[in-house]
Amino acid sequence: MKTIRVTGSGSASAPVDHVVLRFDVAAQEMDYEEAVNALNEQVAQLRRDVEIAGAPLDEMKTTSFSVDAQHHWDSDDKESVFYGYRASHNLTLGFGWDQDLLNALLRQIAAGGSCADLNIMFTVSDQDALQRMALADAVNSARTRAEILAEAAGVRLGDLQSIEHAWSEVRFDYGPVSYAMQEAAGAPMADVAPEDIDASDTATLVWEIRAERARAL
Repeated sequence: MKTIRVTGSGSASAPVDHVVLRFDVAAQEMDYEEAVNALNEQVAQLRRDVEIAGAPLDEMKTTSFSVDAQHHWDSDDKESVFYGYRASHNLTLGFGWDQDLLNALLRQIAAGGSCADLNIMFTVSDQDALQRMALADAVNSARTRAEILAEAAGVRLGDLQSIEHAWSEVRFDYGPVSYAMQEAAGAPMADVAPEDIDASDTATLVWEIRAERARAL
């Protein structure tokens, strides 16, 4: 049986309806306990700021926590020198896209003194639906290409024999936005208009090919 194997590429886009804030809070002290206590105070301030701004505090989650001894190499004395402990706490906060809430949150955090570094990620809440749209487009693309190739070769498509798809190929295109919190205090907020979120996918389909039917005289 003769077959034709075609890979189709698909894409889909959707407007942003969700925002994720990623916070990195850090403190450094010579004493381990003092470093942890300082960090806890900064995180507590960050949580207060989130609540004051009206954001959903129960959606604020820890992604990582660490305390690391800091050393540097002294080239003169040829030895490693200890210079304190760095405590770090990373958190995320997600909520439905709301320009006013985001601005209020940024203002409050900038004025609050938690010294948190912040990245903002714009995304869609239902990534599965966007993925399905991209995949359907990839399948349609493969069939269109197969039909064009078959017509050009003077054959026709028969039954579909197989479909190959790697879920790991799905890509959602969005990039984080860094925000300088210390410089933002008292400054006007940006009028953010996030771009649509794009997804892309591929699928490979194999059809049987048959000889073109003879045309009736």
